[in-house]
Amino acid sequence: MHLRYGNHTIRIAQSQATEIATLPLPILGSNCIEPLPLSNAAYSRIQSFDVWQDPLFKFGIAYIQIDEPILSQSARDLYDELFKLTRGAYLYRIWNFVPDLNSGEGDKERYRQFSIGRSSSFQEEFGQQDTTRMPAGTCVGIHGEHMVICFLAGISTPDHHENPNQIPAYRYPRQYGPKSPSFARATSVSVPPHHYRFISGTAAVMGHESMGIGNLEEQVEITCNNIELIANQTLESNHTPCEDQSLYSCKVYLRHASDFEEAQALLKERFPQSEHRFIYLQSDICRKELLVEIELCFQDLVRQPHAL
Repeated sequence: MHLRYGNHTIRIAQSQATEIATLPLPILGSNCIEPLPLSNAAYSRIQSFDVWQDPLFKFGIAYIQIDEPILSQSARDLYDELFKLTRGAYLYRIWNFVPDLNSGEGDKERYRQFSIGRSSSFQEEFGQQDTTRMPAGTCVGIHGEHMVICFLAGISTPDHHENPNQIPAYRYPRQYGPKSPSFARATSVSVPPHHYRFISGTAAVMGHESMGIGNLEEQVEITCNNIELIANQTLESNHTPCEDQSLYSCKVYLRHASDFEEAQALLKERFPQSEHRFIYLQSDICRKELLVEIELCFQDLVRQPHAL
């Protein structure tokens, strides 16, 4: 099953379909299909969410038209529904798409308003101090007038990971908004025969500060360094040996479409064996000074024990 990008409007299959949905983010390369680790999943509609579920995974997607004065409440309402849907399961990955993500000044910025609603829902569900249930996450812009939230959950217990070179997003200082972003840098989970490693939307941030301002090449380099560090941590934390490590999917979000050729060349040089998996999309990013954000998923084949 998969998602498609590039359409001018949101389309949801609302059936037991191979292509679950199409989302309106402009494609900058030739690849527009993102695979999802579900197979022959049963479809249902539960409140605002279209949901697909197989024996191992549950995937859900919801969208709502943006209402500026109550954006934070709309985000909270959808997250409240998400948590009800996933009780008894574990969250592995959440994707958030908000139109005109950087519009508004100061704390009125849409991203900050979204973060208020998301954080409030997390705290209501899991407690004020509990950050252990926050999975890998991404929040970027989307075309149109609808906020979209997608999640992937399952019954296997995951591990959540942080980058030692970055302050956890949920610990960011007040300068980034009234509520800090609610996500972990990565989530890993074994769902035999595979071990999945979900790397959050990652950018050129060290500590909590944006780096390489105005310099795409420097931002790509720092972003890739962050990705490699957290990806290695997720692999090292896996106590089940893997015999094959494979990039399952990768999305590269670029603020400016004009940066596509340079970004593609830089990433092809950095990851020459994986370039065919990359999806390049034009999208706003959580901080106005950031030019690129990258997220990945690895699907590692778990080594089977030899028969005696």
